[in-house]
Amino acid sequence: MGEIYWKLFHDVMHGERYFWHYRIRAMRIKSFIDAFVAIASCAGVATLAAWHSFYIVSLGIIAIAQFIGAIYHLLPYGNQINALKYYCPEIRKLLDDMEESWFSFSDDEKEKIIGLINRYRREFSNLETIYLGDTYFPESDRINKKASIECERYISDRLRLDSEAFNEPTECDKK
Repeated sequence: MGEIYWKLFHDVMHGERYFWHYRIRAMRIKSFIDAFVAIASCAGVATLAAWHSFYIVSLGIIAIAQFIGAIYHLLPYGNQINALKYYCPEIRKLLDDMEESWFSFSDDEKEKIIGLINRYRREFSNLETIYLGDTYFPESDRINKKASIECERYISDRLRLDSEAFNEPTECDKK
């Protein structure tokens, strides 16, 4: 039962780390777009005022900035950031609770772990439904790799568990 519990812990932690890094990337992209629109608008107006002979370049810069400003609300980054702003702390609380629950059991009480596994699976699913809902998050291999490294480091350093055990299929996965 312990390997199933820690496999669930690993999966939840990987998800938390993945979305943490995804949120950081989305915030950087959103900040870049905001800065670009602001700079392009100011530069376009300044260029138009200073160089009357390059008015086509100035109008092009202003048009691009206005176009991005007009479609800005259609870009997914704001929705993703808002969803993850509340999701990541809740998942962190769930992970802390999972870790604390495991270490509160004595060796002969480990059979009660089945109830905990089901409870934490439900909680994880509920958090995804509540906070992420239908928000689209495209898969990123780079973020996935970074999340895997941090997850394995946490499990081996803090919990002193072998992360190789999480990559092997459990009895539930085989069925």
